[in-house]
Amino acid sequence: MIVFYVFLILIVLLVLHMFALPLKKKRPVILVGVENALFIGILIGAMLFLVDPFYCLAGFILGVFMFYLSPWIIFGVSKDNIIRALQRAILASRSDSENSKNGYIVNNALRITIIDMSNKFHIVIFKNIAYSKKAILTKAIWKKFIQNFFI
Repeated sequence: MIVFYVFLILIVLLVLHMFALPLKKKRPVILVGVENALFIGILIGAMLFLVDPFYCLAGFILGVFMFYLSPWIIFGVSKDNIIRALQRAILASRSDSENSKNGYIVNNALRITIIDMSNKFHIVIFKNIAYSKKAILTKAIWKKFIQNFFI
């Protein structure tokens, strides 16, 4: 039972850290990297702990999977605004892009796929094709443009 309360305290602290500050400032929530993996792993682990303590490993495995896949989870921005921010980031970094059937390819080095979960909840998956500093710069600029939208 102590493990459950530890998971509960961790999830409350993570939610306050990742959701309270952006929502207080009326900004979208973007979960990236380690925070994303911890949030998903602890959330799933805490829910599955109620079923059986052994199932907590599923949350850990899902968290590791999310860490290596490293998607962005975006709350509060429509797909049109996400695409508009991507186009502005491509122009700002002076990269070239092309549309593919699954998303965008930036500078022939980075494939971007945007998955719609609902109207303002999206998952963005990146796949590196080749190393490119312009693609990395475009990704960083894109994140900043998305963070500057108001909800």
